[in-house]
Amino acid sequence: MIFIYNRDEVQIDTLNVKPRFIREIGKLNTLEFECEKDYEKGFRVVYEYKGKPYEFIIIDQRYERDDKVSFRYFCQDSFIENSGVPILDKRPTGSYKVALSVALADSRWELVTGSDYSESV
Repeated sequence: MIFIYNRDEVQIDTLNVKPRFIREIGKLNTLEFECEKDYEKGFRVVYEYKGKPYEFIIIDQRYERDDKVSFRYFCQDSFIENSGVPILDKRPTGSYKVALSVALADSRWELVTGSDYSESV
């Protein structure tokens, strides 16, 4: 099941299609799927894989027209939105949790560790 959200993070659709989910070590996750609906670049896509939700951003789309109209979507892990944001050198002291919390302070992201994650789900 794939859930589609617009730029205001409002769910606008649910798709029952089989996507191509790729996880690579040291790289961002990617998701590819095909459907008959037209979504904009920048929309968010949530896909649950092995019980864990993954969030993606639609990066590219291809329009195909044969017997029927279809759109192919390429999505990258939503953490890519932090790639263009400079992290100021704040020199935090303390544990890795403190350092990552400081680095992510001006984004919509927050640090959740394994034990924190299982409690919040």
